[in-house]
Amino acid sequence: MNKPQICCDSNGNAHIIWQQWTGSSNLLCYMKLYPDGSICIDESFLTSASNQVWAPQMDIDEENNIHIVWAKSSQQTTSTYYTKINGNLDGAVQSMSDNDLTLVQEAQSQPESDWLYRNR
Repeated sequence: MNKPQICCDSNGNAHIIWQQWTGSSNLLCYMKLYPDGSICIDESFLTSASNQVWAPQMDIDEENNIHIVWAKSSQQTTSTYYTKINGNLDGAVQSMSDNDLTLVQEAQSQPESDWLYRNR
């Protein structure tokens, strides 16, 4: 676990993201814990091995959705990516796939037209 980020939602659940080095790439991982510290959603991968995730950051909105941004580097080019996780899911102590977790799939920002770029 490298560079973990932890946020708590309105129900007291802890949402954790981190970079996981595999020996050839950095993956973006997610886990959710109940207020008592027991596992709600076990370690789940949000990116594939073809990604190089750097500097992930997250925040939680009023509906307990998790918003995550990170940088992806490849061949001297760095891009910003975003995903949105349904923070109200209960995985019953199992890992969940990216498709099951996310409300907004991994999306690359486009600086000239991106809302994040215009409203920074």
